[in-house]
Amino acid sequence: MDHSESTGSIYRSPFFLLAILLTIFLRLPYVGIPFLNLDEAQLMGYGAYIAETGAVYGDGFSDMRGPGAYYFYALLSVFFGPANMLGVHLFAIAFWVLTLVLLVAVSRRVVGDRSAALGGLFYSVFSFAYLAHDMIPLNVSVLTVPLLLAGAWACLKGLEAWEAGESSFGWVFWAGLSTGLIFGIKQVVGIALAVYALSFFWIALRRGVGLLSLVAPYAVLGVGFLVGFAVLFGPSVWAGEGGDALYWGLLYGFDHYGGSGSSRVFFFSSRMILMLSGQPLIWGCLVGWVIAVGWPRTRRSEAGLDAGRMLFFWMVPGQLLGAFVAGHAGGHYFLPVIAFMSPLAAEFVQQLTSNLGSSEGTASGQGIRSRSLRAGLGVLIAAGFLTPLVNYALFPEGVRVPIYSVQELFREKFSTENPYTQAADFIRSQTDPDDRILQLGGYDLYALVERVPAINPATLSLYSNYRKDPRLRAYYEARLDDLRREKPAVIVRPARGLSGINPHGDLHGEIGTLLDQAYEPPIRFEWSERSKFRNGKAWMDSDPGPEWVDVYVLSEGTDLTE
Repeated sequence: MDHSESTGSIYRSPFFLLAILLTIFLRLPYVGIPFLNLDEAQLMGYGAYIAETGAVYGDGFSDMRGPGAYYFYALLSVFFGPANMLGVHLFAIAFWVLTLVLLVAVSRRVVGDRSAALGGLFYSVFSFAYLAHDMIPLNVSVLTVPLLLAGAWACLKGLEAWEAGESSFGWVFWAGLSTGLIFGIKQVVGIALAVYALSFFWIALRRGVGLLSLVAPYAVLGVGFLVGFAVLFGPSVWAGEGGDALYWGLLYGFDHYGGSGSSRVFFFSSRMILMLSGQPLIWGCLVGWVIAVGWPRTRRSEAGLDAGRMLFFWMVPGQLLGAFVAGHAGGHYFLPVIAFMSPLAAEFVQQLTSNLGSSEGTASGQGIRSRSLRAGLGVLIAAGFLTPLVNYALFPEGVRVPIYSVQELFREKFSTENPYTQAADFIRSQTDPDDRILQLGGYDLYALVERVPAINPATLSLYSNYRKDPRLRAYYEARLDDLRREKPAVIVRPARGLSGINPHGDLHGEIGTLLDQAYEPPIRFEWSERSKFRNGKAWMDSDPGPEWVDVYVLSEGTDLTE
């Protein structure tokens, strides 16, 4: 590894300090927003339920995410209080800062201090660009990045020790462990395990040792992975929910990600085009990464290409492959790519601008002779930083909502005209903080009202309504029993909250019967005027709300078990 530049001064670098300031400054305006997208609301809703009831990931969950993010949000709910999104958003800023520090600390071992600090600045900007409500919440991709960086650091240490003929098992185990934890949060990011294995294979070829020498590090890597996997799935197995947990967190996820190839190629390519509009520098450096055959040449030492750089180098296509496999990739799916691309992009820029005009630079091919080319590079860097920031300030929704600012979008979502906001205000006035509520068809109101779901919210969510998995029938019946037993103080039914297009419409009728028998007649909240955004869809990220929301309050003295 190249440690020639590594000194303690990196944390006083202007690039590093600016990266910290930008990370905080760009995210502060969103701290007070009730929630940034449905993923965040879903994670908090189910996490609060786990924290309050001691439930484990499993029975009736019906989602393809692993248990890791839900347990993480359960801890946040314990620490900050049920569904306290203000606390979560403040914590998210600290989490982003710690991730940035970890990125710089790991990448300095690979590209040196200057490029690591500049790479941190790249990451602080381009991890925010594109769609903020998609990129900055504590979603599953955000949670995997520090684990991915920690695993890369452990793998680098293991590669160094193994190449030197020293014991590397401890470091290799930690690399596998981190990947097992990642797999329990977001499966496709776990492709890092293959990158680690490839790195050891490449070292074996370079050393000229037999492939049998790989058995030991591969075995340790695999054991670490299984331990990390067991940490997150073990509680479900212990509680007798292992079958459902493995089905939804593993098997169903792969089936969900395995859509048609043609649609996947189209969607992935269109998403890349949208990302390009917000991140020209970082994706320009991706082009540089593909074509820069001179980069490996300039980075060669007498012993060959540095193993650390190759690990970062291979992680970029590895994580791009993971995002492609996911198919429906949002912007946050590319955060692991950006984390490893940023230091390489920074070094790429540093290589182009180093030793300008000197005989050493021109002889090595590292410098740029032409002033016009240097000026063009400066314009590219300036455009790369200014475009996402200006584009975000003026057009935060990119191509999707090109004429409204993000403040207008969130103002519309949480305005007093929005039926969700009206319903939330009413529920807060009618319930105590310890009261449980139930939303049919979503998770939004748990975060908005800061109340815990009365029963497992997953089966009755919008996501489950569109699935025809045979397990869902039994889940619906179990939730009906839970509903009778737990007696939610309030039940909320938004427009289209329980769609009749799925195979469980008759059970929705049973829920309607319960509402008629045990709850007061609904109070309906509607838009006071037609929203400029509302288009009749469910309340998704760029869609502020349903046409109406019905709120049912439990009748006094009602016995739902009758």
